Amino acid sequence: MALPLGEGQARRGTGAHHRTAGQDQREILADPALRRLFLEYDHTYDLDAGDPRIDGLARRVAEASRERYGAGGPPRLDAASEIPVLIQGMVNAASPAWRRLDTLIRDAMLGETRGDGSEFVE
Repeated sequence: MALPLGEGQARRGTGAHHRTAGQDQREILADPALRRLFLEYDHTYDLDAGDPRIDGLARRVAEASRERYGAGGPPRLDAASEIPVLIQGMVNAASPAWRRLDTLIRDAMLGETRGDGSEFVE
């Protein structure tokens, strides 16, 4: 599973305090609310890609990401690295529901529209 929460290698922060992706993910999983989002994400695997529960989860993940990282979203790995793109591609290929969820989360983080062209609202 790949959520915007914790997808970066170094977390943005004040001063010189940075966290690795592993440290960031451990912090996320230690938070009960964020851990529930991870579990909900996992449970969407077998859903139909059009299931309306995916929309709500995408909105909640995007909100949690903005709350944790600010408007700029989570930090990214080195732009020269293709590993995050390959991993997300494998995740999305595993489940049409996960593919749609990823698209909705990214659209919400960018303030765009849903994959079907409608506005991303609850």
